[in-house]
Amino acid sequence: MEQKTINQNKFQTFLCIIALTLGVLVSAVLFSMPPVYAEENYYITDSNASNDCIIRNILGYTNSNSQHQIDTREYSFGLDMPGFYAIAPLTDGNSVYALYMFDLSAHSVSTPKLNFMEIINWNVDGKDTLHNETNRVNRILSFDVGSFNSTWTDPSNGITYENKWLLPFPVFDSVHSFENYCKLGDKSGLISEPEVPGIIDGAYTYIGFSINGKTARWTDTTERSHLKDQEVEEYTRITYGFAISEDQILNADNFIEYDQDFAVGEKFMKIPWSEIESNKKDGEFIRQVNFIPCYRVPGAFYLGKGVKVFFNSDGTVDKIEQVTIPSDSETIGNDISLIGFQYDNSFHAEWVDVWSNAVNKSAFDLDSGGQYLSLGIKAIYYDGSKADIDFYSLDRKKLTWDKAFSDFKENNGSPIKSLYFTPYTKTGVNNPWNKGNSIVVNFDENGNTSSSFDTGDDGTVHLDDFKLTGVVWNKPFVQNGTITWTGTTPNSDLLFVPDSDTLVTATYPRYDVDLNTSYETWSTTTIGKGSMKVNVDYLIDYYKNSELAWNGEMWLTPCYKKGGVLYVGDPVIINCLKGTVSDIVVDKDSGKAEQVDKTNQNKSDADSILNVGNQFYSIINSLIGSLQQLPALLTAIFGFLPSSIVNLLYASFAVIIICRILGR
Repeated sequence: MEQKTINQNKFQTFLCIIALTLGVLVSAVLFSMPPVYAEENYYITDSNASNDCIIRNILGYTNSNSQHQIDTREYSFGLDMPGFYAIAPLTDGNSVYALYMFDLSAHSVSTPKLNFMEIINWNVDGKDTLHNETNRVNRILSFDVGSFNSTWTDPSNGITYENKWLLPFPVFDSVHSFENYCKLGDKSGLISEPEVPGIIDGAYTYIGFSINGKTARWTDTTERSHLKDQEVEEYTRITYGFAISEDQILNADNFIEYDQDFAVGEKFMKIPWSEIESNKKDGEFIRQVNFIPCYRVPGAFYLGKGVKVFFNSDGTVDKIEQVTIPSDSETIGNDISLIGFQYDNSFHAEWVDVWSNAVNKSAFDLDSGGQYLSLGIKAIYYDGSKADIDFYSLDRKKLTWDKAFSDFKENNGSPIKSLYFTPYTKTGVNNPWNKGNSIVVNFDENGNTSSSFDTGDDGTVHLDDFKLTGVVWNKPFVQNGTITWTGTTPNSDLLFVPDSDTLVTATYPRYDVDLNTSYETWSTTTIGKGSMKVNVDYLIDYYKNSELAWNGEMWLTPCYKKGGVLYVGDPVIINCLKGTVSDIVVDKDSGKAEQVDKTNQNKSDADSILNVGNQFYSIINSLIGSLQQLPALLTAIFGFLPSSIVNLLYASFAVIIICRILGR
């Protein structure tokens, strides 16, 4: 027994020696190999950029003339290499930043060479000065950020500047921090992250959607709002929900997303009915299936406006609901208009009715058999960009629209220029929208509303005997000249049209090198305002730096709206450089139109109106003076009568005089 114990001890010792030897060998092998660090576990695997990108710097301030100005600088470029992009300093602690790329294939950081365009738009004392620099080929993109969001006051002029950068990529405090983020997901060196872009494309939806049994079909899709210049993958996503009765209303929490996509281009898809139905509980049935058109590229995707299909408990189709935002390419029929439209700066809009111009009755009273009435609100900004603000069904009981002005006042730093209120109609859910007359609300660069009017072309009446009268050009003292008018040619309709439904539109012609003419709107006001300012210096300076030319003309055209019809008169032409005022006269024999100088005649008409006004004022003033002397006269004649009787006589004489003035 003792001998056996000794042998066991020797065996255990031998095993320990073997294990120790193996441990030493393994350690030697490991220490002879190159180290493996955690950062080799790459965190970034997808590109975060599309093809076209813009870095924008905005400098806002109030100048010495108390005008709020915005100076902008843009770097526009395309990205051909797939990678993860970020912004970081060229050297640690440096205010000069550059665009960096993490190469997804090589797992390395570099500064890509780009072909980019730098665009500068400076405001000088309220005047826009645009500078376009040529493309910079094969250079790294670097720019001095100073501070990403800072405010400072220049001691030389006392002006406070607000500096803001709009960067589409994340910003890091160093290239090392950027690399750590790409490899490890370490955010400690992250200064700022860009806002997550919206993934909803409200204009993208199905055209001609229908369903037969369990198969959905469509004829096409509307135009995409994003990724227009890229090859995208279009697909359909479906969600579904169960109910226990046709009356049950499903909310967002009731829906389940199907884990497979379907190709949009095939223009049909079969609902995987049996597979979906297998997920229902006892007593439930498939109540609703939502068809959502989508498109994507690596690193980005967008969801369009879907179609809701409701089913009965026996599996038959109950109804189809499709809410779409019409595009600018929709049919313009001008069949309907908003009547009695009013707005204010709150921002609140209201109207009296939606009018059918074709049958001269309310669009709510049409015997439609499935008539849809909706209102679309679109914004246009001073930089030319557009945005769909709202689109909703019209209800006769609620003819108003309210939305926080701050929600749409600016778009990427550009102030709003116009809001378009457009009624739409269609018969049947699968038919295209018919676009009516738009009412346009115009804004200055400070966000103050200036005017609104109907823009429809059809249903418009042109009046060749209707124009402004007594038009006079008042020469400017510094920048602004003023155009004044005394009224219009006789028009009985205007007696019953409120001034808010009238308009004077000022447009001016522009000419290119081939003398082709285009027109730009300068300003609008109502007829009753009687005047309009023109910043001549601004226009001269602007077209000095433009490819177009301005000859000094300003065309003023009166209009008014009545019964859903737009009445447009003839223009009066003011040459702000020559000081002349002209009418357009058409020769009856030749049909040729020419400008006829009416400068002196208009001045005489204006003076005559002024003299008549002065005479009327004198008459009224004398009459008031006479009435003031009447009590003394009556007291002198009828002093023997009681004072109550004398007061009664005075009142009677006053009534007689007033009635005589009124023609009674």
